[in-house]
Amino acid sequence: MGNTSVVFSSLHPLKGWSLRETRGGSMITENKNTNEQKQILTKLNIVCVQHGIGFWTKKFGNDRRIEPVLTVALQAASGAFNEADAMAVRDGFYVSLVENECYEPDEWPAMFVAHAAANSIVTAVSDVQFGADQRDQDLDPEAFEPDYLVASAFAGGLSDDGNPELRRAFWRWYLSVAVPQVISDLP
Repeated sequence: MGNTSVVFSSLHPLKGWSLRETRGGSMITENKNTNEQKQILTKLNIVCVQHGIGFWTKKFGNDRRIEPVLTVALQAASGAFNEADAMAVRDGFYVSLVENECYEPDEWPAMFVAHAAANSIVTAVSDVQFGADQRDQDLDPEAFEPDYLVASAFAGGLSDDGNPELRRAFWRWYLSVAVPQVISDLP
């Protein structure tokens, strides 16, 4: 990870960008087939969701509904779970936890983490080729990248909302801990 600082500096202002849009994204998926890329990116999503699980726990306590969603994401990425069935799990979880649940403003980070978990399934079943000119903030909110959503949980808001220092701290963690963790698990 010698060029982490180069990758990190290319993320400024650190809103609406995901790793797969940076040189780092191509770095960890370089020379990997599509299935391997999905598995790597899905694992990175899951590490991010797990990092933000405290927001979930603060709102939902010991509720474990998020765990099967992450399991389905990992299984779908490896081809062990039918894609249509995985998307049905994603949609049910998303509707239940993002659309139908009531959140106070200080609970929005829990919603962002739930949304990130749901969208980890999207990563697992979607085309991993991401246009370099496409950014999360230009997409339908349901299509936001899980890493961006977890960064927003830490910041306390999407895009320009929230604390930019906390958002940057998340991205520093992402590049210095999450990415190396996923890379160290590669065969």
